[in-house]
Amino acid sequence: FPSFVAKQTVEARKAQNLCISCGGPNDKLPLLECSACTEKRSKRGRAYYRHNRAKVLKRTRSYYLEHQEEYKTLRNDWFSKNPSKVQLYRQKIKLKALQIVSTSELPTCVYCGCDDIRFLEINHKEGGGAKETLMSGSNFYWAIVKGERPTNDLEVTCGPHNRWHFYKLKYGEAADRFQIVWK
Repeated sequence: FPSFVAKQTVEARKAQNLCISCGGPNDKLPLLECSACTEKRSKRGRAYYRHNRAKVLKRTRSYYLEHQEEYKTLRNDWFSKNPSKVQLYRQKIKLKALQIVSTSELPTCVYCGCDDIRFLEINHKEGGGAKETLMSGSNFYWAIVKGERPTNDLEVTCGPHNRWHFYKLKYGEAADRFQIVWK
């Protein structure tokens, strides 16, 4: 068909709430294609991706790099318009990271047993955590969740015990004069 005929057919099918691909009844309104056509399209898409994965990834990456500033602007706009969703997402990532480090469903401070997630932090047993988190920022928790960061040198502590641990490494036995208790 010439393109203007195909366009008229598509417009007529849209007006009658029919599938634009096969002309059958559309069970997925307001989408333009019925379930069967959508499934066929997604099967073809998955098969194409499997056979051309490298090519698709290269094209996607190059498009992203060309439009990186636009993506950054869109991402920042979404973050500013949805602060509660962002906060909830970050809390979930933090909880997952705490669970991985503590190897428990309910993470607790290794020193006092504090179990309030709001107060729990991940402590570097040998120190140096400030340098690592400055370099990776909020990606620190995400790296733990994805398994990219080993956890054998980490422990879960509450905020006061994390600070106490820092003082102990910096000032030695003088920090033992502090007494921190979770009730």
